[in-house]
Amino acid sequence: AAGAAPAVAPANSSSNVGIPAMAHGPFSNALIGGQLGLIDPDLEPSEAVLSTDNNSLHGHGCRREDGCWALRGFIVASCLAAILMAPAALPSTTGKQHTGATSGQLAMQLFAEEKRAIDPCTLYPDMKFLSVLHNNLGGTGPDQGPEGLVLEAMGRIEGQSLRTFVVINATSKYHSTKSWQNGIQGTEAAVNIHSGFHVDLRISFQDAATGKTLIIPNLALTFFDLDTASDGRCVESITASDFLKYIISRPNTEVSIEKRDKTTFKATRPGIAADNPKDPLYLTLQQQERAVTLIYQRPKEVRVTLAATAGIGPRFFIFVVKPSLLCPKTIKPGQRILSELDYFPPLDMPVVAELNQTFQDWFVKDGEVVEAGRTLCTVLLRDKSAHTYVAPQSGKVAIQKRLTTGTDINTALPERRILAVVTLPTWPALKREPGDSPVQAAVSLRFSSWKVQCGDMVEKDQDLVELEDDENQPIMLKSDKAGVVKAVQDYFRSGDPVVRAIDRSLLTLGKFARLKLKKGQEPVAVAAGMNFKRWIAEVGDVLTVSSPVAEVRTVNGDWHKIRAVRDGILVSRQEGLKWGMRLDDVMMDRTLAVIGKLRPLAVGTGASVTNIRPGMRFIVYKVKEGDFVTTSTTIAVVSHPDGQGRDRSQAVRPVRAGIVRAIQNGLREGMSIDDTMQDLNIATIGKLAPLDYGLESKPVEVPSLTAQFMEWRVKTGDVVNKGDPVAVIIDSSSQETVLQSPKYGKIESRQDKLTKGCNLGDVLNDMTVAVVGRFPAVQPWPSFLHTPVEAPHGAFFSSWCVEDGERVSRGQPIAKVIMPVRRLSDGFQRMVTGFDKNITAPDDGSIRNLQPLEPGMKIDDAIEGPAIATVNKSLPFMQIFAMLVCVLMWLCFYGLLKIMRKPKPIYNHIIFDEDGMSDSEMAAEDEVPLRVKRDRQRPRGVQLDFEDHHDHGHSGHHGGEHNYIRTYYAVHRPLGIIPYEAEKKEAPIIVEGFTINSYAKYLGVRRHSKLVAVNGESVIGKDYEVVEAELEKALEEYDVWPLRIQFQCPDGRIEPRKFTEYPLGLEFSSEAPIKVSKVLQGSPADTEKVKVGWYIVQIGDKEVGRITNFREVKGNLKEGIYPLAKGTMEIPRTVC
Repeated sequence: AAGAAPAVAPANSSSNVGIPAMAHGPFSNALIGGQLGLIDPDLEPSEAVLSTDNNSLHGHGCRREDGCWALRGFIVASCLAAILMAPAALPSTTGKQHTGATSGQLAMQLFAEEKRAIDPCTLYPDMKFLSVLHNNLGGTGPDQGPEGLVLEAMGRIEGQSLRTFVVINATSKYHSTKSWQNGIQGTEAAVNIHSGFHVDLRISFQDAATGKTLIIPNLALTFFDLDTASDGRCVESITASDFLKYIISRPNTEVSIEKRDKTTFKATRPGIAADNPKDPLYLTLQQQERAVTLIYQRPKEVRVTLAATAGIGPRFFIFVVKPSLLCPKTIKPGQRILSELDYFPPLDMPVVAELNQTFQDWFVKDGEVVEAGRTLCTVLLRDKSAHTYVAPQSGKVAIQKRLTTGTDINTALPERRILAVVTLPTWPALKREPGDSPVQAAVSLRFSSWKVQCGDMVEKDQDLVELEDDENQPIMLKSDKAGVVKAVQDYFRSGDPVVRAIDRSLLTLGKFARLKLKKGQEPVAVAAGMNFKRWIAEVGDVLTVSSPVAEVRTVNGDWHKIRAVRDGILVSRQEGLKWGMRLDDVMMDRTLAVIGKLRPLAVGTGASVTNIRPGMRFIVYKVKEGDFVTTSTTIAVVSHPDGQGRDRSQAVRPVRAGIVRAIQNGLREGMSIDDTMQDLNIATIGKLAPLDYGLESKPVEVPSLTAQFMEWRVKTGDVVNKGDPVAVIIDSSSQETVLQSPKYGKIESRQDKLTKGCNLGDVLNDMTVAVVGRFPAVQPWPSFLHTPVEAPHGAFFSSWCVEDGERVSRGQPIAKVIMPVRRLSDGFQRMVTGFDKNITAPDDGSIRNLQPLEPGMKIDDAIEGPAIATVNKSLPFMQIFAMLVCVLMWLCFYGLLKIMRKPKPIYNHIIFDEDGMSDSEMAAEDEVPLRVKRDRQRPRGVQLDFEDHHDHGHSGHHGGEHNYIRTYYAVHRPLGIIPYEAEKKEAPIIVEGFTINSYAKYLGVRRHSKLVAVNGESVIGKDYEVVEAELEKALEEYDVWPLRIQFQCPDGRIEPRKFTEYPLGLEFSSEAPIKVSKVLQGSPADTEKVKVGWYIVQIGDKEVGRITNFREVKGNLKEGIYPLAKGTMEIPRTVC
C-alpha cells in the first residue's frame, strides 16, 4: 500500500513545487497541462520545470488510494488507438528514418512515456551508492591524503546512466570518534558526528569519467532517521538553504521545522538503530515521519549543517539521492519485504518475470559471472508447467536472493517483477601520461569500428572512431587537434556500448612523453620543423662521437642524419616515432634519444676489479671472457696524453690471477673512459662458480688445488664407465695425474672455462671439476626385438633376481625394489622403509642390458628413464626363414640390375698413397660398466611426502590399487600446485592440477596425490591455512623456481631463457603469437640477451606458439610470471 500523500512546502511561501518536464508525445502535453500545469516556454529544455501548487499535487497525483483508474484507462485506450495512427501521428523531428520499429512498439513507447509522466519519482535523478573510494572527512582518517569523503555511485540523470563520484567535504571543524564508519550503510550514505558538535558539509557531484563537476537538474536528497537519544538528549538536526522545495510525509510529523535565514529540520522523538529504513522506498509510517526530502533546481553544490546536542557517543546521519518521500511504499513495522532490484542501462539488463508465476529455484549464485543464455532460475506458470529464465547477456548477475520455492512473484515483487540484473563488465581506464587528452563519447552511443590505430599520426578533424546512436545512425568521432594516438581501448567490438570503458575514453591523443635524463647522460636533440624518417641506432648500441642515430627530413625537404654528441651507449629513444611524423606535433620536447654511460660490471663474492686511472682512452682488449690470467697478463691497452701533445700506450694488468668473469664489451678504440663508463673497472677477475649436482651424481675431484689444469678427455654429455679418464692435471711435483670417473654415467657438467696451464687454486671455489650424472637410458637395437623392463616411479633398488644373458619367461621376477613409505636419516646413512615389490619380465626371452644399480639407489635419480633392463625376444623359425628368403630375393634382384646395366667408361686416375689408420685408432673399447656405491647423504631441500594411488598388478599376484608414499625434496619455490576443493579449508591437500611452469610437476608430483607430511611431520587433519603457512615458511629460504621461456628467432632457431626476476623487461605487441618489440636496458631480459623480433613460443611447459588468442597467451604469461612477482603485480597490456 502506498503511504499518505506527502506534504510539500516551498522554500518560501509563494514558490511552487519543481518537477522536470521529461514526457513527450501527442498526448503528453494535454495530460500534463490539464492536470499539473503548462511547461514554461522561456526555460531551456534541460531546465524546464512543471509549475503547480500543493493542492493540485495532492488532489491529482496518481496514487493507488486516490483512485486514478479513470485516467489510467484513458491512457491505455489512447495507446491502443495509437497502434493504428502512430505512423501518421508522429512526424519526424530529426529527419532520421526509424527502422525496425512497428506501430505496436511505438505505442508501447508512448505508454512508457505516459507512465513516467504520472509517476513523479521516475522524473528525478536517482543514484545507487556502490563503494567508498576515499574516507578522510575533516582530515580525521582513516585514509591518508586529501580531506573529504568520496563515494562511487551509479546515477540515472536525465534518462542516462552515469558513473558518478559523490564528494563530501567538511567546511568547518569536524568532531567524530568513529570517522572510520563514515561511508555507506546498506543503501544510504552515512556521516557521523560526536554528540554536542556540528559540522558544515559541502556535497558535490563529479563525472567519474572526466572529473568535471556535474550540475544536476532537480536534485533530490532525502535524509532519514532524525531522532534523539532515549533520554531526550542528542537531538539531531539538519540545516539547509537554497533548496527549491522540501517534502515531509504530512503537515505535523516528528520533525520540527524552524525557518530563519536557513531552514532547520530537528528531531523530536527518540529512536534506535533497529528502526532505520532497510530500503529507501519501502518505509514504515514512523520512518516517513522522521525523514525529509530536499529538492534543488540546478545546484553546483549542496551545503548542509549536521548537528547533535550534548549527549553520549556519536550520532549517525544517513541520506540517499532520490525523492523517497514523494512516492514511498508504506509497510508495517517488522514486515518482510523484497527490495526491487535497480538497474542502469545500457550496462545493466534486467530479467523480468511475466504475470501470475510462482518462483521455484535458482541455478546461479548472487554475484556470479555468467555467459549469455545460461539458465538463471525456474518458475511455474498457471498450468503448473515449468519455465526457465536465462541470462540476456554475459556479465555479473545480481539476483533476488530472498525469493524461495513457492513464492508468488506478483505478491513478492508487485512493482516491476525483476528477478535478476546482469551487468556487463567494464574495462579499465586507459593509461595517460602528462599532456595526453582522452577522446570520449556520450554514454548513449555504441562502438562500430576504428578508423585509426595505436601509434598513428592524426590531423585536426580527422576521423577517429565510428559510433552508432540508438537509432543505428552512424556518428563519426573526429580529432580536435593534431597529435599521435597513444593508446586505444582494443577490447571494443562492434555493438559494445561506450560506457563499457570505465572513463568513456575510446583512445588517448597526445604527444610522446619526455625521455628521462639521469646524471651523466646527454640528449640527442633535433631542430624545429623536422619530419621523422627512420632510426639508425638501436637501444643498447655503443656509439662514438658523430655516430648516426636517426634520419630526419628538414623543412627544405632534405634528408639529414642526427648524430651522437659524445661517446657512450644509446640508453633510450622515442620508440613511438614512425616515418613521416612531424616531430613538433608528437614530441613534448626535441630530445630524440639519450646517450649514457656503460653499466658497471657486476662484481660477485670473491671477485676483484681491474681499475685504471682517470683520463685514459681505450685502445684494445687482449683477453676475452673466460680466459685464465695471471698478474703479468695484459688485460687491455689504454693510452693517456704525455703532456707533449702525444698519447702514450699503457698495459692494464690484473691485481690477482683468476678467470676473466666480465669485460666492458661496449668499449671501442679511441673512446674516453671517463665519458663512456660509470666507473673505472674494465674487467672483473674471479673464480668459477661451483658445479651443482644431485643425490645420485658423483663429482670428479682434484686431489689438491695447488695443481695446474692440462686438458679434458671428455665432453659434457659423454657416457663414461667407472675409471675412464675425465681430465689431466699436473700436481705440485710436476707429475701428470689423470682424473678418473667415479661411476658409470653421463658427464652432467664440467668447468668448461678451465684452460691449459691455469692454477686450480686461482679459479676453483671447491675441488670439483666435473660431475658424472645418471646412467644413460637403455636404447637397444633393433628396438622391436627388445622389451624394456620398467620400474615404478619412486622405487628404490634392492637386488637382482637374474644374471645378464639368462633366459626368462613372462612374469618371472627380474629385480626386487622397495616402494617407500617414509625416509629416515641417521648420520651419513639413509634407510628406506616400505614394502617389497618384484619387477617381472614383460615377455619371454633373454635378459640384457642390466643397469649397474646398487642396493638403496633411487631408480628415478640414477637412470634416465624407467627401464632397468631389456628382454631380448627370440624370433620363431618361420619368421627367420621368411626374412632370409626376402634378403635372398633382394640380392638376386640387385644382381640382375647390375648385370643388365651398361658399364660406365673407366678413366685412369693418378692415385696417391694415403697413410692408413693405426690399429689403436680402429680398436673400440667395450668395457662392462662397474657398479659403484651411492652417496648416502640426506638430500638438500624441504622433504615433501605425497600419498599416491597407482595400479601395480603383476603376474602371480592379484593386481590392485595400492597407496604408497612418494618423497620429494624441494629446493625452489613455489610448488605450483592447484589443490582440489581448496574451499573446504582442511588438509590433506590433494593435487588437482599444476600451474604453468610448475616446480612440483618438474619434481614428478602426480595428479590426485595427497600431501601427507612436510619435513617428516604429518599434516593430515590440519587446517588448509596452517599447512599453507608451514609450506611457505619451509620454502622461504630457497630461491624462486626460474620461469623458462622459449623464444623463436626469425631464422627458426629456438632460444631457451630462464628468468628469476620481475619485471622481465619486455615490451611486446598486443597480438598472438607475442613478438618482442622492445628489451629494456639492464633488465633480466637484457641480461639473458633476448632480442627484438623474437617470438614467445613456450612458457614453462605450455606451448603458446600456435595460439592466436592474445588474451589467452597473456594469461599464460601472467600465470608464469606470478611467482616471480610475489603475487603483487599487475601486468599491463603490452608490458611484462
